[in-house]
Amino acid sequence: MLTVSDDGYIRLSLADARSTPLVHLLSGLDEEPRECAARDVKTCEISGYTEWVSLTTPTISLGWDWRLEVAGERPRYVREGPPRGNLMLLDAEARDLGAAASDTVLGAMIDAMAWQEATEKAIKTRYV
Repeated sequence: MLTVSDDGYIRLSLADARSTPLVHLLSGLDEEPRECAARDVKTCEISGYTEWVSLTTPTISLGWDWRLEVAGERPRYVREGPPRGNLMLLDAEARDLGAAASDTVLGAMIDAMAWQEATEKAIKTRYV
């Protein structure tokens, strides 16, 4: 049974976190930096954010920033920076891993997810 702790975290083992499906909630683009709007700038990075949630009660929320990496034939979405959310991972003795260690492990979990297609679809639907 999931519960929200007094500090706002939902605490789970990595195995439980991995077995809890997350669905796409929303994605958006970051505002274009002013220097990118200048006429003489030829390249600027496209970046944004995405938020994913569980269908559980209470809801697990996990979001992260991304950038569009253009190399080769097709641009690809790449996670940038640590994730944000309400999930604290626990070690084998059910102790908090801590925010930094949880972010590292959750980042690897995100990188193993197929999140790019849903994010791209949401961006195209919202902005095109």
